[in-house]
Amino acid sequence: MQKRKITVVAGIIYNQAGEIFVAQRNAATSFGLMWEFPGGKVEINENHPQALKRELAEELGIIAVVNPTCYLITLYEQESLDIELHFYKIEGFQGEISLREHADSKWLPVSELGCVNFAPADLDVVAQLQQEDK
Repeated sequence: MQKRKITVVAGIIYNQAGEIFVAQRNAATSFGLMWEFPGGKVEINENHPQALKRELAEELGIIAVVNPTCYLITLYEQESLDIELHFYKIEGFQGEISLREHADSKWLPVSELGCVNFAPADLDVVAQLQQEDK
């Protein structure tokens, strides 16, 4: 049986204080109650920035300005599924964040990203952000 592959985009959203927005997955989802950078699947006929803008509007109710240069790509392999995850920095956004799909959220300094239990696919970007922060 051939593994299915999906492409996912996620946003690294900073506030004025330099903290990063993280969201907690709902309990009923895979990796329930783990933390992540918000985003979602790329749909047919969408480029990555378009998909991320759509996902952030759907999940958080914001209009995001996505840096078009991909920050980091990771691959998370499961038994029947490979997830290629593309992370992009968000240069700003309009609107007020409103959780529509997540259980909780918080703004964290980069130095405290390790204090929450991230979903496995996000661990590489956490490590990269922390390395750059030193």
